[in-house]
Amino acid sequence: MLALLAAAAWWGVPALLKSQLPPRLEALLGRPVSLAGARFDPLRMALDLQGLRIGAAATASADAPPLLLIDRLQVDLNLPMALRHRAPVVDALAIDGLQLRLARTGAGRLDIDDVITRLAGPGTPAEPSEPARFALYNLTLRNGQILFDDQPVARKHQVQAITLDLPFLSNLPGDTTVHTKPRLAFNLDGTAFDSGSQALPFAETRSGDLNLAFQDFDLVPWMAYLPADLPVRLQRGRLDSTLQVRFAMPPQGAPTVAVQGRIGLRDMALADAAGAPLAAWQSLALDLQDVQPLARRVGLGPLVVDGLVVHLSRDAQGRLNLQRLQAPRGAAAPAAPAAPPAASGPAPAGPGQPWQLAMAGLQLRGAQVHWRDDGLRPAATYTLADLSLQLSDLRWPALPPVPVQLQAQLHRGGADGPITARLSAEGTAHDRAALLALSLEAPDLASLAPYTATVLKPQLRGALAAREIGRAHV
Repeated sequence: MLALLAAAAWWGVPALLKSQLPPRLEALLGRPVSLAGARFDPLRMALDLQGLRIGAAATASADAPPLLLIDRLQVDLNLPMALRHRAPVVDALAIDGLQLRLARTGAGRLDIDDVITRLAGPGTPAEPSEPARFALYNLTLRNGQILFDDQPVARKHQVQAITLDLPFLSNLPGDTTVHTKPRLAFNLDGTAFDSGSQALPFAETRSGDLNLAFQDFDLVPWMAYLPADLPVRLQRGRLDSTLQVRFAMPPQGAPTVAVQGRIGLRDMALADAAGAPLAAWQSLALDLQDVQPLARRVGLGPLVVDGLVVHLSRDAQGRLNLQRLQAPRGAAAPAAPAAPPAASGPAPAGPGQPWQLAMAGLQLRGAQVHWRDDGLRPAATYTLADLSLQLSDLRWPALPPVPVQLQAQLHRGGADGPITARLSAEGTAHDRAALLALSLEAPDLASLAPYTATVLKPQLRGALAAREIGRAHV
């Protein structure tokens, strides 16, 4: 008898799926659906589907590629555990060769809006209920691909080589203390991403770690999504990231989120709307030691910038190039909403609580500042080269005295021009006062003639050297 039932299930389940699954999905999604094959193993309770295809919209051309294509989908069921818990239990779910094609056809419009509307259905949202009980083991996605055609900006993006591993996910009693260690890896427009995490999503105190690491991510193709009236343009730049996000949500009390890791920006170049250079640098690295956005606390390591080049200029009307970057003054910002009532336990920082920032230091190495003044006749150009700046122990809003070290050389013309002055400073400073040991050497005072000539009739020649302990108040 059991053999007869097994044989009937072996033949009948695939036949039932091939005859009933496509039309039912078509009625649900409003798209043509086909299934190439199906197999069922009643002894292992294993289902194997091949060639599941969801077609394009009816308005698309006949040769339009499908919306979704899955080469193979395997499901292993655990019938004894499902009967014991009276909930669905899946021992393994494997998806191979998933291909998804999406397109943005306009502002806020996708080519799957019709599917989303059908799935949403009519009527008001149902009242929240208890979450469904389930257990899913060994979720695997291999060789996934997502193609996104952004028609308004004429760009196509590809997410390839998608790999997803989720060994365990369950909210059944007795399984809530098992750790899950998911991993997500993919290639976005040629840049590899890899993340892994460890979580307790259904325990009484939900917590977890999420890692995100990628290298050499090109930022330029994504600038098309920024506002067109942005006064700054990114000409080139690459992003590196190694981040770990730790979160916890106890049943009573406030959730916590902490971010640690390192962020790097390399080979950056910024220009204004007309294409004139503003700033560039070889590398920028920042360590995130303890960033807690919900508590409004930011703990950072040193910010190190190598090869910074800044371009400053003044036009014939006396306006600085930075002034032209300022957005027009708009309407006043709306008032901040009132803080919600305090909850039991340590609540997150409220809207009125200021952010607290602590940074181990700021280091500029090998920086240059190029200055051009078209307000003079003839125009004057200078370069502040070999600029190194080191600040330590920066804090906000309470700013203690900060150790400062500064060295720079002023050149007439470019960085290879004659040296006009050498400057060094060392001491401490904060928002109201500074105590610095200044050293100034000006071997060529005549090179300052474009500025001194406007206030001094005699010509200024000679050299200057000075060293003094100075105190400045703001």
